[in-house]
Amino acid sequence: MMCVKAERLKKRWDELLEELINDHENDDHSCNLISDQNDEDFVDILLTVRQEYGFTREHVKAILQDVFFGGIDTSALILEFTIAELMQRPRLLKKLQDEVRACIPKGQKIVSEVDINNMAYLRAVIKEGIRLHPVAPVLAPHISMDDCNIDGYMIPSGTRVLVNVWAIGRDPRFWEDAEEFVPKRFIDSISGAAANVNFRGNDYQYLPFGSGRRMCPGMNFGIAVVEIMLANLMWKFDWTLPPGTEIDMSEVFGLSVHRKEKLLLVPKQHE
Repeated sequence: MMCVKAERLKKRWDELLEELINDHENDDHSCNLISDQNDEDFVDILLTVRQEYGFTREHVKAILQDVFFGGIDTSALILEFTIAELMQRPRLLKKLQDEVRACIPKGQKIVSEVDINNMAYLRAVIKEGIRLHPVAPVLAPHISMDDCNIDGYMIPSGTRVLVNVWAIGRDPRFWEDAEEFVPKRFIDSISGAAANVNFRGNDYQYLPFGSGRRMCPGMNFGIAVVEIMLANLMWKFDWTLPPGTEIDMSEVFGLSVHRKEKLLLVPKQHE
């Protein structure tokens, strides 16, 4: 039964991507090397360079599928986990809403990337959400290049290594109140060891996107998407739980970690 469903889903994805590629191939600008680059999207660029890099049609579809799953699912999960934590802490939720609403000029219709530059607390909230709930708790497998000794354990060259960033992000040796949601730990004005820690791979107690040459290539895009989505949700709406409900933070493990129960909230447009 599972194999039948998988084959059906594979066929639907293949048809969708075939239609997408055909639409771009039939568009005059998609394969024209001298076309206006401002009109090109990611699919156009793939089709333009496929001969140079030897991409087949299946390669293009595989890349598009990876981009879709990697860029959509993870960002949505980070947003969901972060809002779930905020909903359990009304004081922190209000603090974030006050910051966002103070940074947006009257009459503006949507939060832009420029507005985010002044939202230090929003960025701290997202960093704390990722620390507690990395949606990829185990990084992609690595191979040790040389023999090395880690905490008394000899790791031979050529060993496949799995890095548990979930455990690292909750290690009490590096994080005060490691199991608590405390965004202020990431604010520069607050003295503390975590104030200048970021997720760009240089601080080994905080590696949600990995480190080095194999760190997540979509990190900057993903963070920008989450920042803008969270800012707009905090600016436009006041949020409450449906009557008689509570938030269950139980998780379900998979290629990415999901909340066991869907987050159900009631929005009220802020005036």
